[in-house]
Amino acid sequence: MATTSYTAVQLHDQSDFRSYLYRADIAGYRESSKGKFALLKQQQLALLILVKTYTSRAFLFRTNSGSTNAVAIPCIYPSVDLLVEVRTKTRVHRLRNVVRYMEKHHMDMAELPDEFFIWLQSRIEEKVFSHDTIREILDRCGVA
Repeated sequence: MATTSYTAVQLHDQSDFRSYLYRADIAGYRESSKGKFALLKQQQLALLILVKTYTSRAFLFRTNSGSTNAVAIPCIYPSVDLLVEVRTKTRVHRLRNVVRYMEKHHMDMAELPDEFFIWLQSRIEEKVFSHDTIREILDRCGVA
């Protein structure tokens, strides 16, 4: 009998620190001595947002099943494939908007090539970022 393995994402909801998953397909929740965990199936994209009093941080990642490119990220067990990481409230907002844009246009981010995420990481840091930028990255990667 095969067992299903999950990636656990620790969720926080304190006044000075909050972590939550944005638009992720959560398979279930578990409580433990360390708090509440959301369980994600393997090979799934998710956006984890960490909000502290004065800073925000976000990780767009793919849950993996034994990938050699795995990276350890706070609040996520075991390691995952990190696709995009941003560190300011503005960039977190931009990354959230990219996910919304993909949903609105019925595009499955899990099917995008890794090249898309490399371009996204570099372009999201620039001063000007809009829907035109997203379309430009998609065109550059041969998607759209």
